[in-house]
Amino acid sequence: MITLSRIERTALAQGWHRLLDDVLSNGRPVDLPIRLRLTNADTLHVVSAGFALQRVCELSYAVCPLAQALCDDLLHAQCDDGSFGSVAATAVVTRALLDLRHMPGSESMAQRLDFAIDHALHALAMSQDDDGLLGGCEIDSAIALWQLAGRAEFDAAVRVEELEAVLNVSRWQCLAARAAVAA
Repeated sequence: MITLSRIERTALAQGWHRLLDDVLSNGRPVDLPIRLRLTNADTLHVVSAGFALQRVCELSYAVCPLAQALCDDLLHAQCDDGSFGSVAATAVVTRALLDLRHMPGSESMAQRLDFAIDHALHALAMSQDDDGLLGGCEIDSAIALWQLAGRAEFDAAVRVEELEAVLNVSRWQCLAARAAVAA
């Protein structure tokens, strides 16, 4: 079972692969192409920290020091264009920041979180091509739907109906997958 202290120890030791394994192992297995995309060397740290922050939000009732530290780390990793590297990394981190933003105790970070979230959603919207894919990649687009389906902010930023059509999947299917992974 993953605990806050285990997440903290692993993050402090920069054991990003192990952290990703620990966080994802609490749900159903992640298919190899998705796993490979999430462990891209350029974004592994950000993806792992994003998933860790999501898990911390699930395990905590209010913003804790670990959540604040992970948030600070992620906000420093945000690129000038609002992304966190890849579309997949941006989706994972955006969900984590949205989860944190809605937690009790996040009021002191509200302005920073809102700014980062708005810029990340803008980056996702700018990555959407004419066919509806994000970043021209089905896997990245599927990860974005898995992470952000049903979030009003995401629905307002991207053309979700086109994204669902090109992937031949509904947001409800993605929400079911997210619940299984988060369980």
